[in-house]
Amino acid sequence: MKFASRPKDEEKMSPKPLILRSFVGSLVISFLVMYQVQIKTMWNELPQAAAGDLETTQVRLAAVTKFIDSHPFWIGSYTESGERSRLNAEVVQLRTAKTVVDSQEGSDLVNRRLEAESARARAGQLVLREEYEGARDSLLHALEVAPEDWDQAGQVKKDLAAIEQELEVNG
Repeated sequence: MKFASRPKDEEKMSPKPLILRSFVGSLVISFLVMYQVQIKTMWNELPQAAAGDLETTQVRLAAVTKFIDSHPFWIGSYTESGERSRLNAEVVQLRTAKTVVDSQEGSDLVNRRLEAESARARAGQLVLREEYEGARDSLLHALEVAPEDWDQAGQVKKDLAAIEQELEVNG
């Protein structure tokens, strides 16, 4: 049988290749462990997001996305991709909440502007009927409820001064 017999050289393998393989394997494993530790340290140094804060959440999301894109092969990449998804969802939620708040604030400004205009118009009608005290009260109310950037505020102040002068003269 040709296959049953082996030369004696093959039975006695030198330990040098085994030691060399073990050494190289240890180096590779050490390198991989050090790489993973370094990656995890860099991950922990990324900016943190404050709960409920859109700006810091967006900064964290950008940093996480850049980090994952530049380090695609590491043990934590799968779980950290979950954080990217969570941050994306949180950014969408915070943007939606901000839009609702902004629209409510805009609606409040419109309502205040309309109320001020209404009070100003009411004052004009009262002046025509020579009801100066009611007109003064309406103009004061208009100035009280009007937004700070109301373009009619200057004219209302002039009208108010004129009405107060009329009240002093004619009492």
